[in-house]
Amino acid sequence: MGSPGMSLRQRLLSRIIERDGHWLWVGSHRPVYGHGYIKVRGVQQYAHRVSYELFVGPIPPGLHLHHKCRIGGCINPEHLIPLTPKEHVRADDTTAGRNAKKTRCIHGHLFDESNTRYSKSGKRRCKTCDSNQSRQWEKDHPAETKEIHLRSVNRNREKINLKKRLVRMNRKCGIIVPGPANTAQMTCSG
Repeated sequence: MGSPGMSLRQRLLSRIIERDGHWLWVGSHRPVYGHGYIKVRGVQQYAHRVSYELFVGPIPPGLHLHHKCRIGGCINPEHLIPLTPKEHVRADDTTAGRNAKKTRCIHGHLFDESNTRYSKSGKRRCKTCDSNQSRQWEKDHPAETKEIHLRSVNRNREKINLKKRLVRMNRKCGIIVPGPANTAQMTCSG
């Protein structure tokens, strides 16, 4: 820990080793990414973010700092660039970054607007592969497929019967409803 009279800039620079243009942080580190951290007014902050704000200026809201040098422990502000989270993932040499750069699925189908769906977690899925996989599952599991199909048919039949009942009720009451029957009104008053 630096002396109480040191400025934030002095404290930051006292915890680095300069090597090949990198400012390598030798203070406290986060174990996962190797990012260093420093306390500022009693709050732990990432050292590279503090460095950028001290030497360059404020980080634009909503942007992440990307290490162009790909060294998580480097706090040289010249090696840091603000990017959107999406750009940051694409720029990283991680599994997520490599996958984000892919234009085709593992079977060669194009990831385009018409052939791509997104899971709740944001992962891309190939519609063609999903369809092929579904067909293969149906082929491998005929009994389950038949049961699922029958449940779907019964649900649709129930919906159709409900609509027919509502149309008959509306006619009986003298109500003409264009398009689908009004499912909210079940009784006839009159």
